[in-house]
Amino acid sequence: MAAPHRTHEGTHDGTRGGTPAPIGLVVDGIGRTFDDGAGQPVEALRDVSLSVAPGRFVAFIGPSGCGKTTLLRIIGGLDRATAGTVLFDGGPRPEGALGYGFQDARLLPWRSVLRNVALPFELAGMARAEREARAMDMLERVGLADFASARPHTLSGGMRMRVALARALVTRPRLLVLDEPFGALDEITRTDLDDELRRLWLQTPMTVLLVTHSISEAIYLADRVVVLAPRPGRIIDDFEVEIAHDARSPDVRTEPRFVDRVARAATALERGVREAAVAR
Repeated sequence: MAAPHRTHEGTHDGTRGGTPAPIGLVVDGIGRTFDDGAGQPVEALRDVSLSVAPGRFVAFIGPSGCGKTTLLRIIGGLDRATAGTVLFDGGPRPEGALGYGFQDARLLPWRSVLRNVALPFELAGMARAEREARAMDMLERVGLADFASARPHTLSGGMRMRVALARALVTRPRLLVLDEPFGALDEITRTDLDDELRRLWLQTPMTVLLVTHSISEAIYLADRVVVLAPRPGRIIDDFEVEIAHDARSPDVRTEPRFVDRVARAATALERGVREAAVAR
C-alpha cells in the first residue's frame, strides 16, 4: 500500500477556507538543449513527463549533470524548456504560488535574520509591521526566533539553511521547489533539517519537489522517488516509497523496507550509468 498523501480541494483561487491549497502539476515532454559556448548543442533533458498530485512530496535523484536542477528551474520559472510544457492545476504557473530553496542559503549579509525572512513581503509592498510579524511567526516555527536580530555571518551553516527555508515558506507557497538545500551540511545537521522539513510539510498544505544526491534522504523524506538517467536526463524509474510518514524516524533507515527502497533507487542509477556508457 502506498504511503498516504494529502490532497486538498481548493476553490478557484487556490485556497481552502482561506488557506492556500497545494498545487498539482503536469510535466509534459520537457526537453532542454543548451549551447556549449562553442556553437555545439548540449542536450540536458529529453522528453521528461510526469504528473504530481497536490500535496505530494516528490524527490528527484540522479548523477551529477543529469538535468535535475534544470528540470526544477523550468518548473520554477527560472529557465525555459526547449520543448514541452508544464501546467499547474491545468493552467499556467500561478503568480506567487511557488517557493524556491537553493543549494546555498543566499541570505543578504547586511540584513538581520528577520529582515531576510521578511524580504518577499517587503518586495511585495507589505507594511513593515505585518511583514515582520509574519516573518517572526515563521522563525518560531523553524526554531530561530531567538536569532531574529542576528546577521547571517554569525550563524552556523545549518542555521543559515533554516533561515533560507523560513524565507521560502513564509509566503505559504502552494508548491515548494528545493534544489539540494542540505547538500553542503554535515550528516548530523542534515538529518536534523530533514526532520524539520518533513515536519513542516506534514503541517503545511503544500506540494514539495526536492532534488538531492542522497538516496537515503530521498527515501526518508518523499512519498515518491523519480530517478533520472545521465545526460540527456530522462526518467528511468519512478516509484512510491510506501512507508507511512508516521512510521518515519531515524531508526527506520536500518529497517528492511527502507533498505529495499534504497536498493531499488541505487540499482536504477547504476543501470542508467551503464546504459549511458554503452551509448557513448
